[in-house]
Amino acid sequence: VNLGLTGSVAAACPGAGKGASIMGCTWFGKAVGIGVVLSAAVLLSGCPIPIPSGYAPASRENLSAEVTKRLVAGVTTREDILLLLGEPDGTASDGSWLAFGSMYGRGGVVFVICAGADCGGVGGEQVEYRRLIVSFDERGLMSNAEFVSRECWESFMVMGRGGAETPPCMRVNVPSGDRTTYVDEQQNGVRENGEIAIPKDLVDFANSKAVLITPGWVTGYGAAAAAGGSTAQTKALHDRGQWQELARLVLSNNYGDNLAWYYLGRAAEGMGLCDAAVHYYGISRERSKYFITSCLSIACAGISVPGILEDRLAAVEAKRTAGRCLASPSPYPKQGP
Repeated sequence: VNLGLTGSVAAACPGAGKGASIMGCTWFGKAVGIGVVLSAAVLLSGCPIPIPSGYAPASRENLSAEVTKRLVAGVTTREDILLLLGEPDGTASDGSWLAFGSMYGRGGVVFVICAGADCGGVGGEQVEYRRLIVSFDERGLMSNAEFVSRECWESFMVMGRGGAETPPCMRVNVPSGDRTTYVDEQQNGVRENGEIAIPKDLVDFANSKAVLITPGWVTGYGAAAAAGGSTAQTKALHDRGQWQELARLVLSNNYGDNLAWYYLGRAAEGMGLCDAAVHYYGISRERSKYFITSCLSIACAGISVPGILEDRLAAVEAKRTAGRCLASPSPYPKQGP
């Protein structure tokens, strides 16, 4: 048992620790740490064990905001960037950008759990994601460099021959909203030629046709209970940018207060469906005018509705201006030739 778990996890995650993408099987590094302490599992079962800080396996360690100070628009070449940072973590099909990312764990805790002869672990860790997107002009000279850093708390589990963890709070190998790649890694469709492939169960949502029960003095109690019971889950999906899952959960709860319609608008915005986003934000604003259709206190999950709507609508218009809105959503997989 002891260190055998590490080998089991390695078998379940081919390539881990051998230059594998830092966006895939990221729980492997955590599994290694768990495997190291399993030799004392009988004594430590159920006890918290600290996770030390450090970079994730296969993550670069030379990426920081300071790097951008060495890059000069119109002067720095593609070769300069590659010499400075090494192989990129993502590239545009037309060579218009390179992506560099890193993942740094700021520490956490793992609980070793043993059942008979098998041991595993569950825990959480604070992770900082860093991403640098370098864009180039037609001459191959840098035109823009965008550095982003984001921290989030991630939970994970390793048991037997498998493992799982919460999705990353930021993708580090593509620009936000890139049209040639997955919107996110949670089945949010593929953007192709300005369109997005939409799962069949979300086509009505994508076409601004979502319907929710309007709360009333004698209606909507069952839906209100469902929405209240999933407040934390809904907020977590929102904060992690899991837009399709957020839309599905809100539609399933079927409770149409101002917060629910905001969530649908935010999900549509995140998926690049600008018309739908404006439509749902508009309903949220209308619902905010009345006490019976407004979220109250802790039910709002820390989101200020309607205060946040103006900022979100401005973000949608900025997306339109940048040409990042998608149109003509079609079922997924796409139908016809």
